[in-house]
Amino acid sequence: MSSQEATDRGKAHGHMRDRGMTLDKLIGELPEVYQPIYGRPDLVSSRHEDSARVDRLLEITDALAAYFGRPLRVLDLGSAQGYIDFLLAERRHRVIGLDYLAQNIAVADAIADLHPHLDVKFIEGDVANVAELVDLHGFDLVLGYSVLHHVAYRDGHSTAVDLATRLANTIPHGVFEMALASEPVYWAEALPKDPRITLQAYPFIRVVGRTATHLSDVRRPTLYCSRDLALVANTMHNIRSWFEEPHLAAQGVALGAKRYFFLDDGVAMITARYNDAVLDRVINERRAESRRCAHVLEVLADTEVDAPRLIEYAEGVDESVLVQGLKPGDRLDEVAEFLDERDRVDVTGQVLEALATLEEQGLYHEDLRLWNVLWDSSLGQAHLIDYGSVVDTPSDTAWPGDGYFSVLTFLTALWGASSDQTGLRLPRSSRIGKAVLPPRVIALVGYLLAHPRDERVIADVYDRWRDLTDTGSSSWPRVPLAWNWLAAVEEQRDEALANSDEISSSLQQLQREHARLREDLADQVKVLTSQCSDLSAQTDAAIAERDELETRLDAVTSEYQRAEIRVNEVARQLAQRVEAYEEAEGALLDEIRQLTADLNLVKGSKSWRLTQPLRRARSIFKRDR
Repeated sequence: MSSQEATDRGKAHGHMRDRGMTLDKLIGELPEVYQPIYGRPDLVSSRHEDSARVDRLLEITDALAAYFGRPLRVLDLGSAQGYIDFLLAERRHRVIGLDYLAQNIAVADAIADLHPHLDVKFIEGDVANVAELVDLHGFDLVLGYSVLHHVAYRDGHSTAVDLATRLANTIPHGVFEMALASEPVYWAEALPKDPRITLQAYPFIRVVGRTATHLSDVRRPTLYCSRDLALVANTMHNIRSWFEEPHLAAQGVALGAKRYFFLDDGVAMITARYNDAVLDRVINERRAESRRCAHVLEVLADTEVDAPRLIEYAEGVDESVLVQGLKPGDRLDEVAEFLDERDRVDVTGQVLEALATLEEQGLYHEDLRLWNVLWDSSLGQAHLIDYGSVVDTPSDTAWPGDGYFSVLTFLTALWGASSDQTGLRLPRSSRIGKAVLPPRVIALVGYLLAHPRDERVIADVYDRWRDLTDTGSSSWPRVPLAWNWLAAVEEQRDEALANSDEISSSLQQLQREHARLREDLADQVKVLTSQCSDLSAQTDAAIAERDELETRLDAVTSEYQRAEIRVNEVARQLAQRVEAYEEAEGALLDEIRQLTADLNLVKGSKSWRLTQPLRRARSIFKRDR
């Protein structure tokens, strides 16, 4: 090594030592060390769980980078001393940290000076104004660790929602550690029941960890959020579409409690509270449904049932995540009217086979509807779906709650070109009296109606269908009495509904009359309100005049009191002066009396008499002059 090189290296070491001393000084000026100091393992972090938090974040960023095939551009809101940012920069990510505390920025900048090879930058500012400080476009990921609740408390929860929405609209992915309304701290009252409500602009939201704080025993959730990538089994999956209901006929049963994400190779369902109005009962029902589905798929994994594979199931404190494989095809309720007879035969046989295989396992589908069957027209295959509705008794979610009745209704809907029904608003109808069914279907339904209730109902119906299909019988079968009875019941039902329609019409007429009366009343109320407004204005004027008089009276009273105080003070001073005058007068009188007495003594003395001629002559002398 040359002497010049040695000198340069010595200078470099000196600069590093000076900068290290500056960093120590800056660290000493921090109000609190919120996280480990990068490059300084000798300093103890105030956050004991930073390792788990950081490891989970690095797993997520690694998964995103692997999906994109490149480093990420990251925005960290509330970056503190920049520990996370430097770790991300080590992985070649480009990072910008934003923090409101100047001391934090000074420490982060000093650390950055010690590691110039890391692509990281820090900005001082308020996270609420991030759009004015940083161009949000171009970032892949935004981090927000325990910052949004401060915005919610200071500026209102709607402001925090607006900020999260702006972030979601420009930055596709985010990781947020969120404070909870259940924490015993002053700002908890500004927070919603669930932090997902603040982050609602991001479709995909799932918990990836929980962290304790020094404030309470409540563990804050860390949420991965995304517009277009689902995190499943620690890998990223493209989201093709997402919905808050499984299909249109669901009629809002899961709204606000469940989200459905259709991926390239499966479907993810996340049950959680997405708005404050959703009932706990609804959330618990949807979570139980996911739990049941996961259990059923595990049970069926080693059977011949054509069930989707279970990819992931996770149940946490406030959410359930279920990810399963996706069968190909279109929902049967969308394509049933376009099927020919051969297709309907195949659908009937394959659905009955699937139900019979479930029956062998002591399981039954309690929501057998057209929309819970997929039809793959290219392969001529039908797939039964919604295994969250598989139970261990032959029941149904709608009236009359019988799983075998739902088979009958399914067949008449499929073959009779009638719309499927949810049974949520009106009792379901089998349409058995109106559907024009082919002979083999009539024979099958008749066989179902006559079958005893035992453990092989569906299996026997499936065998009967195969026999009918193999023989190809086209003779019109004789229907059982039960068929006629069902038709009569449904006719009575239709009459009752017609009467109900008539009653509804009368009710609507009454409602219109009621509305008219309300309008008349509203007009009268407007007149009275106007009169009340006039009286109120007059009253206000009188009150204002009274208040003005009271103000003037108070002023006069105050002036009188001040004058009275002045008069009393003058009287007191005058009395003191009179008293002093009387004392002086008395003293003067005493002096006069004393002088008079002294004069009398002088006049009565012998010397006064002897000098009298002299005084008289002097007096005469003065007159002459």
